[in-house]
Amino acid sequence: MNSMLQALLHTPPLRNYFLSDRHNRYFCQQKNNVKKNEANHDKNLRLCLACDMDAMFSSVFSGDRSPYSPAKFLYSWWQYAANLASYEQQDAHEFFISVLDGIHEKVEKDKKRSQSQGYEFRSLFALGVGKCSQI
Repeated sequence: MNSMLQALLHTPPLRNYFLSDRHNRYFCQQKNNVKKNEANHDKNLRLCLACDMDAMFSSVFSGDRSPYSPAKFLYSWWQYAANLASYEQQDAHEFFISVLDGIHEKVEKDKKRSQSQGYEFRSLFALGVGKCSQI
């Protein structure tokens, strides 16, 4: 896991994506109505792998020299890839593929959601719903 996370953290397109705030974990949690207290108490809540990756990038590239533990990321990954959730040794390639799949799934889902919301907003505007009434 360590070597794959190091590789992901130093991949320029992925680094640029997360450090340019293209997946904002605070916005994502608000959008999904996840409050910090609820997330800690609800064991059935599926965590966002992309949010934890965003947190990891923020921590690693923050300039803070203290060690970083990817425990929360590991927990999120275990929730995403339950078949690989154990303390047994796994193939690095399996970890790499499942992490990329999890992040891609979340990012694509958010992209489709934002495009459909934008389409609904444009449709309402086209129908005149967005026009201000004259006083």
